[in-house]
This record gives sequence, structure tokens and C-alpha cells, in this order.
Amino acid sequence: MLAGEDDDEPVITPEIAEELDEIFGGPEPFTSADGQFSVVFPSIPTVTTGESPGPNGMTLPVTLVITELGDTASAVTWIDFDPDEIVFDLDQTVEEVATGVGGSVARSESVTWLDGDARDFTIDGAGEYILRGRTVVVGPRIYTLQGIATTETEAESILQGLIDSFVLNDEPVGDDAGAEAAQAVVGLGSR
Repeated sequence: MLAGEDDDEPVITPEIAEELDEIFGGPEPFTSADGQFSVVFPSIPTVTTGESPGPNGMTLPVTLVITELGDTASAVTWIDFDPDEIVFDLDQTVEEVATGVGGSVARSESVTWLDGDARDFTIDGAGEYILRGRTVVVGPRIYTLQGIATTETEAESILQGLIDSFVLNDEPVGDDAGAEAAQAVVGLGSR
């Protein structure tokens, strides 16, 4: 990477971008039948499943889809839950993502996305990284999109690419909808 003339931010020239595409495969469309969404990642993602602790000793299925390129990462997580038993507190969710990555919430604001209440947030202090994210509840599922990088500008750019390409699909949620190991516990409250 080359240093910009006016600042210390890295600049990726078209030649470097082309070389990175050759090495990492370039933008990679990804569709999850279980997660009911499509998104474009910067390279082929890995998918992991697991469980997240919930209220009253419950466990919830969690899925993490992530790509890592050098010192950046792009991720989408989702958790399926029973809305008759659990209400997600988005502010608590953001706080628990910060705790899960060893950082603190630098900024969190309400936005409307996918026809629902969502949170845009920035987490600082996660080692040398900054995490920019967006989390939203859609029906019986909570999605969290994350851009992770060493600068907020780069993390924001990664997150914006995920947001711009994220599309919900009409496929039904199966009984075995994926449960993936997330990097952070999500905020839950009992109804």
C-alpha cells in the first residue's frame, strides 16, 4: 500500500486492487438459505455455527459468516429466537458485542433499516482494531453486520459494502437453521 500525499491513510491503487483480486478472488457473492440473505464479501467466507447463551439458561443458535483479508475482516452473524419468549434490546446487544471483542462502544445510534429499528455502532479498543457494525431484528432473527479494520474509515467502508449488498431472501427458516459461533454474546432480555 502507498501512503497518501495528504494523510497517513493507505491508498490502494488500481494495480494493487487488481493484484489483491487475483490473490484473494475478488468480490464474492454469498447466499445463505438458512440465514435467508445474500451479501457480497470481499473473498470467499467461512461459515461456523454454535450456540450463544440466552436468558434463563437458554441457548440460541448463532451463525457467523466471515472473511479475513490481512488486517481486515467482514462478518455477518445471525441468531434465531422465539419472539414470544425473547425480546432483543439492541443497545444491550451493542454493549455485549463490545464486551465480546474486548472493546468499548465509542458510538451507537438508532437508524431504520430493513423496515425496522437498527443500531449503527463503533467499537474502539478491540486490540488494534476498530469495529463498525449494524444490528437489526427482523422477525424471529437478529442480524449483525461488521466491518473490522485498523482505521475507522476502512472499517466503515467494509461495513458500507456489506450494507449496500445485503438483501433478505424469501426462503423460510428451516428447523435446522444454522447456529454459528459468534465472537460476542448478544444482548437478550426475557419477555
